[in-house]
Amino acid sequence: MGTACTFSAVSSEDELDVESDQDPWAASELSNSLPVVQYPQSASPSIKPRPKQKVARPEASFLPLQQLEDQSPWASKKTAFCSLRKAAPRRANFNGLWFCFETHGDMDALLVSLEVSWAKRCAASAISYGAGYVSRKITQGGDEMEMEVVGTPSDFTQRFRVGAGWQRASGPDGDCWVHPFWEDGVLWVEQMDEEGTKVLISHQLMPWGLVITMFANGVSAGWKFRKQ
Repeated sequence: MGTACTFSAVSSEDELDVESDQDPWAASELSNSLPVVQYPQSASPSIKPRPKQKVARPEASFLPLQQLEDQSPWASKKTAFCSLRKAAPRRANFNGLWFCFETHGDMDALLVSLEVSWAKRCAASAISYGAGYVSRKITQGGDEMEMEVVGTPSDFTQRFRVGAGWQRASGPDGDCWVHPFWEDGVLWVEQMDEEGTKVLISHQLMPWGLVITMFANGVSAGWKFRKQ
């Protein structure tokens, strides 16, 4: 048989003894014998504050104050628009023959407020205060108006110019004074008879026809017309 390879067993105590036999200063002497290389430290850059630069600023200049209304581009247009609105108010076209088909409001109370006699009130009530009887033929040319009233106890034709102030005209009881004016397409007529009795009459177009309303002493009533 071949020769067996044997190894001598070394105990841990022998390893400790070997280590203990070494000179403890050997490592230190070795380290002392090595040259020490010193690397130069990079100098940190010095940051200096940036000097402040003086900025030359222009001296403040003050302008005299002026009214904005004079500089407004709409000032002249607004004035022109206002004058145009006063010169040409919105009108309605009442031309045509209108036939009364109904009344509205308390007609008897209106006649009482106008101090109409009992006999005349009874006669007006007998013909339904004009509903089905009264007609108005209106001829209009701008502000020139002519109203021919037919079917009342006293027919009459009234002529006036809208916007011309107080003017004499014919009324149901003879001559009277009228003051006609436009307001949002409605024709208003202030009317005063010779005795000083005043009434206010409005003429307004509706989708179905014409409404004429009379106001007197806090009472109002009127007539509805259809165009023939």
